[in-house]
Amino acid sequence: SDMKSIALVGHEPHLSRFAAALLGKAPWGEMKKGGVAHIEQNILSISAGNATLGFYLPPSVMRNLG
Repeated sequence: SDMKSIALVGHEPHLSRFAAALLGKAPWGEMKKGGVAHIEQNILSISAGNATLGFYLPPSVMRNLG
């Protein structure tokens, strides 16, 4: 099957809690406004640890990207 992508936009603390549920932990604590996390998941499941963190870009990095 083809892998599908979605983008989630939300507010704290719910977005970090959702990411933590997918990853098994939130390695960045709470996301800051304007931060971006790329989370990869091969199966549709909201079980802890079923996803991996591709990258996390804090707002300072996003501002420098222009």
